[in-house]
Amino acid sequence: MSVALQTRGRPEKLASMIRSLIRAAKDPSRFEILLGVDSDDSTMAGFSLPGVQYRFVTLEPGLGAARRMSRLAGESRGRYIFFLNDDVESQTFGWDTIMEEATKGVSDGIQLIHVNDGVLGEQICIYPCISKEFLEVIGDPLSTPYRRWWADDHIHNIFYLLGQLGFPRVRYLPEVLFENEVGRARRGEAVKLPQYSEAFIADTQVDKRLFIESFDLRCRDALALACHLSSNPSSATIENWEHTLSRLPCFPRQTHYSKWTQKWHRRLFWPIFRGMASSIFKWQAKP
Repeated sequence: MSVALQTRGRPEKLASMIRSLIRAAKDPSRFEILLGVDSDDSTMAGFSLPGVQYRFVTLEPGLGAARRMSRLAGESRGRYIFFLNDDVESQTFGWDTIMEEATKGVSDGIQLIHVNDGVLGEQICIYPCISKEFLEVIGDPLSTPYRRWWADDHIHNIFYLLGQLGFPRVRYLPEVLFENEVGRARRGEAVKLPQYSEAFIADTQVDKRLFIESFDLRCRDALALACHLSSNPSSATIENWEHTLSRLPCFPRQTHYSKWTQKWHRRLFWPIFRGMASSIFKWQAKP
């Protein structure tokens, strides 16, 4: 497994995160650590953690979250790539062996291993773990240039759509807890939460629009995965899958899909209101 970490300007938090990762692992030799660092990040000059093996991946300044993740995935050597942030701490001893066992549950590698963040839980996988086989089928899953959070929504939504086609490939591990600052603050830990700038908020509005606009792209990827998993499906089967996808809603976040799925009356009446709801969300997402 490759653990891919994005970081900028926070070497102390990064060091704390890596120590937490190593401390909670049963066997750190099971995974490699990749550090995605911007070429102009002077705070990382001289960064060192004695006794810890890691590799730097130099990134172009200004890349959004999605392109950074894609670059790290391209540099990874493991069969699975586990994306984490530098403010995360591992709260589960033996997380590495638990996740390794989860990878053995699907021989073809087409699955999303979803750990618990302690806040959103099963609603959305904000720390996705995906395989090289998944990338080989659909190519770059993050060609949409998200700048902030929606890269995670994008990956999870592909697997959500694949599940709607009859291939449930999300493996949720509630016992594997990786908490960020928000989760630790909710537990009562004294954590100073970041203040989001106007530029950050503006980026999230753009990302919301991109997520809605890329719905057809995610449907295409889910369809490609379904065809790969079923080995030469008939044209009638493919047409049925396409029809299923065409009847699904286009929401601005994966969390909305999770909540919608749990409400039977929404699913019952959705075909009537699909066009109206999609138009409303597209209107709200305009910059």
